[in-house]
Amino acid sequence: MPQVLTTGATISCAHSGTVELSSDSKLKVSGVQVLLQNGLGKIDGCKQPTGQGTAPDLNASASATLSQKLMSDGNPVMVTPLVGIGDGSPQPSPLTAGESQSKLAAS
Repeated sequence: MPQVLTTGATISCAHSGTVELSSDSKLKVSGVQVLLQNGLGKIDGCKQPTGQGTAPDLNASASATLSQKLMSDGNPVMVTPLVGIGDGSPQPSPLTAGESQSKLAAS
């Protein structure tokens, strides 16, 4: 069963950049807020060089990683496996997620 992603997760772009995470959710797992779709932000430290036809990832977005059953404040929570991309060039630059909490899973 997919794990629920929290703001304690580590989400990275394909070029070792780290995605800033935020949440205003009331639902928490071990004191850490669950991640909602609007919780992916800027990407810091992307090592994709800027050049002809290439640009670093600056922002992250995700799709198809939302729980069908578990909601927080009327919004579905994000679950593994993460399906997301960075906005750099060339596209797509896939995102990967690592989540250390194992108390809450959802489908």
